[in-house]
Amino acid sequence: MQNPIYKTKKTKSNILMIALLSIVGFLALFSTIWYIKNKMELLKAKQLKNNGIEILTLMDKKYKSQLTHNIKYTFIDYYVVNFNLDKKIVKLVKEKGVNYFVNNKNYKTYKGYLTITYPLKDIDGENVGYYIIFENNKNLNNKEINDFIDDIMICSFCILFVLGIILFILYKNKSKIENQRRYFEEILNSTRDIIIITNLNRVMDANKAFFEFFKIKNLQEFLIIHYCICDLFMEEEGYLSKEINNQHWAKYVFNNQNIEHKIKILLNDKTYYFSVKVQKLNNEDDELYTVVLSDITQIELYQKELEQLSITDELTGIGNRKYFNENIEKEISRAKRYKTPLSLVMFDLDFFKKVNDTYGHDVGDIVLKEVTKAVKNLLRNTDLFCRCGGEEFMIIMPETPVIEASISAARIRKHIEELQISPLKQITISIGVTQLINEDNIETFIKRVDDALYKSKYNGRNQVSVL
Repeated sequence: MQNPIYKTKKTKSNILMIALLSIVGFLALFSTIWYIKNKMELLKAKQLKNNGIEILTLMDKKYKSQLTHNIKYTFIDYYVVNFNLDKKIVKLVKEKGVNYFVNNKNYKTYKGYLTITYPLKDIDGENVGYYIIFENNKNLNNKEINDFIDDIMICSFCILFVLGIILFILYKNKSKIENQRRYFEEILNSTRDIIIITNLNRVMDANKAFFEFFKIKNLQEFLIIHYCICDLFMEEEGYLSKEINNQHWAKYVFNNQNIEHKIKILLNDKTYYFSVKVQKLNNEDDELYTVVLSDITQIELYQKELEQLSITDELTGIGNRKYFNENIEKEISRAKRYKTPLSLVMFDLDFFKKVNDTYGHDVGDIVLKEVTKAVKNLLRNTDLFCRCGGEEFMIIMPETPVIEASISAARIRKHIEELQISPLKQITISIGVTQLINEDNIETFIKRVDDALYKSKYNGRNQVSVL
């Protein structure tokens, strides 16, 4: 299949899986960060108790009178109570500013020291100062760090394991969908019917039979010339056209599924016939229709052949009485609708029974065929020539007034009179001509031309009479 008719789309289950994966991944990342942060804080807080720690104690200036020792250092609004404080700590505090450390409510790292600040309160719960703990990062216990790293590795493994399971489920689900898509694609490509997807504007997709029929490699080749397959429709009674009752042909078929629908296509000077079925696709994004075209060319041609045989005279090859009856009704209706003239010519062979009795029916058949051939060559393409029985013939002349019809009839009579058909010395015909009038129906129209023919025979044959 050059352009797969079933394209992989995000199903609802896939969307749910992807959403679940995103949520789990986010939670896993958040949990890891939270765990690392808290583990570090707990680990380092513990180390403050066991390793070299410097504690800077600050008192508010308003409590100066209550201090019993000399004050060694002063920072902004606080007094330093410590006596043996490492000078490096004093330098750090001066450099950064005491407020940076006083306002520290969480663990902070500054120039290789882990610091945390705790408020000092009196018996009434009022804040009287702060003590700031400084711990050198080099004093952290390696074993505890390694244990912490192991914990992180275990957490990471668990997260990766969960993600792996989710990815495996997604892969299996995608593989299942892909296998189903291929399965249905093979089914569609194995059928001889042409299947197309259309959005009512152009062909969106098609199966293998489509590309084989048009002898193209891909859909783009088709779309360069045609947007819609309806561009190839031959408009003819009984077959679909591009629009029916102001509806797109595909939508019309979908809305009228109880009717048999056929199309006639001309491709590379060859005519094809297809039966048409249309179904609407359940698609939330676009209005899409599946069109199935079944090739009925052979059936249609056979039916047309049968129809042609049913209205064709076997001996002469022109229309028979059935053909005459079908067309005389149509032409009368058309002439009355459009106010155009319609003439009818009727003739038969004079003394034809004597020809059969004298020379036999084989010669009689030859005479009928030769007369038919001669008359046919004198008629227009629009004239309808029929043999209605025995030696009796009818000519329907649309859009022809009676004067012109009588001139044609006279020409025919003269030509037959001069026709040489061995072993006959001569053959003649008697002709009646009439024109349709408003009051006519089929019976009165035919009755009048029959009376005109009888008049020719009554007056001596081999002549034209007009009524």
